[in-house]
Amino acid sequence: MTSSSDNRFQDFFEDEQYVALKNYLYNYLLRKRAVEKVMKNEKKDVVLEVGSGISPVLTSWDQVVYSDLSFSALRTLMRLQGKGHYVVADGMNLPFKANTFSHTISSEVLEHMEDDRKALPHAKVSVNSSTPEGSRLRFAIKGAHPGLAAHLCSLAGLDVVAMRRTRLARIVLSDLPPGQWRYGCCSC
Repeated sequence: MTSSSDNRFQDFFEDEQYVALKNYLYNYLLRKRAVEKVMKNEKKDVVLEVGSGISPVLTSWDQVVYSDLSFSALRTLMRLQGKGHYVVADGMNLPFKANTFSHTISSEVLEHMEDDRKALPHAKVSVNSSTPEGSRLRFAIKGAHPGLAAHLCSLAGLDVVAMRRTRLARIVLSDLPPGQWRYGCCSC
């Protein structure tokens, strides 16, 4: 492989053997299957995949906008996949209006960002109660993922002693006995 630029990583996008290998790696296949499984029953319109590179995790839906910083990666993806839309864009400064997409997907992108905290979902935090021994905080987070509240506490220098989820959207979970479940549907 000969270098076509100062960025050697770009050269890999042109190598079809590399692309084939990357797309069949076990870790990639696990992430792809998990995303496809979750998105299968979702009511979706146009979906944005940020940082798709040459290995997007959502390929079963035709209405996807794949975005990446690398023009070369998106050109290779377009050649190999053929469907979808392709936009060269910085994940921290996306050129889209709010509410353009029904879903946004990003896999293995945060570690490439200069300040990953800017990419985290917005959270409202309030003090629920306070004693000399400690305080109870209440988090309201949209688009939260497991471990996010603990991560936000660690960023603020706080130690988590205990945590429990009291609501999921509009479904109250605080009075739910252990081992029980509650069915709910909401349009949140």
